[in-house]
Amino acid sequence: IIGASFPWPGYPWNTVLPYHIFPLAGQPDQWGQILGFIGAENPDVIVMCQAFPYSTTLYNAPRIDWSTRKFIIVTPIDGTPLHPDWAKMAGAADAIFTISKFGVEAFRQEGVRAHLLQPGVDTNEFRAAEGPEEIAELRAKVGLPVNAFVIGSFMMNQGRKAVPKVIEYFYEFARDKKDAYLWLDIEKTSPAG
Repeated sequence: IIGASFPWPGYPWNTVLPYHIFPLAGQPDQWGQILGFIGAENPDVIVMCQAFPYSTTLYNAPRIDWSTRKFIIVTPIDGTPLHPDWAKMAGAADAIFTISKFGVEAFRQEGVRAHLLQPGVDTNEFRAAEGPEEIAELRAKVGLPVNAFVIGSFMMNQGRKAVPKVIEYFYEFARDKKDAYLWLDIEKTSPAG
């Protein structure tokens, strides 16, 4: 097993996973390096864990003979309908995993069988609040009223996520709702600004 990571720059060093991970962050030719790793290592199975356009790019890359290896896609899906090219490409993969029941259903609607692969979390830290008392306590910690209507937006701060539009649309929605809050869980700065 080897890995390659688009956002990881290589430091701090990987001391957790029992295999090597090639860092790609900041590299001028990330796709060329990935194709080089595949050519050098000649894997039997390639797994792409990333948003679907990455899988499409890899599948259509030159120099990869898909008749001699398996292709597994792990991807989030957060909207429907799926782009027609995604649905077509998904049908060519040996297996598709998505990280939500919504994603499984989105693929099903396109005639593609996808499996649910829930993200692994520490359920002692990340869990649903247990009852109204804990909800009130948690809301008080972050300064939210007990009866607040909260929309959470958890995304990367990048152009295609349209963060300014999310804020603009929420503002219009909440204009007459004093108890509505938008919770943005994103990096303040990114390559997008």
